[in-house]
Amino acid sequence: MEPSPENISDDFDRLPDPIFLTIFNYISDIKTLIRCRSVSRRFNSLVPHSDSLLLRVD
Repeated sequence: MEPSPENISDDFDRLPDPIFLTIFNYISDIKTLIRCRSVSRRFNSLVPHSDSLLLRVD
């Protein structure tokens, strides 16, 4: 039996925020992080808490 789209969405929503923050911390490109903010309200609220948003000056 295949999972319905509703169940897939629910499983994704069950992942805790620290998992997403860990993923966001591996993204070093600020443009990609900004794009992540447009994916969902949840991502929009989590991306600013990412450590990757630190400004790096070479």
